[in-house]
Amino acid sequence: MPPTVVPVVSPAPLRPPTPAPAPIPPAPDPLTPPPPAAPPAAAPPPALPAAPPPAPPPAPADWA
Repeated sequence: MPPTVVPVVSPAPLRPPTPAPAPIPPAPDPLTPPPPAAPPAAAPPPALPAAPPPAPPPAPADWA
């Protein structure tokens, strides 16, 4: 008696379902005034002046 072949049915779909499309935002109402613009960003602080170069090391006393 030949063995019975049972078809294997995968419970999961072969490919993931496609995500739902993103909803389309409503068109702006022409009678509605536009939202106020964001306030301008604060001006950055002025750059600090470049630091002076480091002083040379002091000369040894025996160089006098």
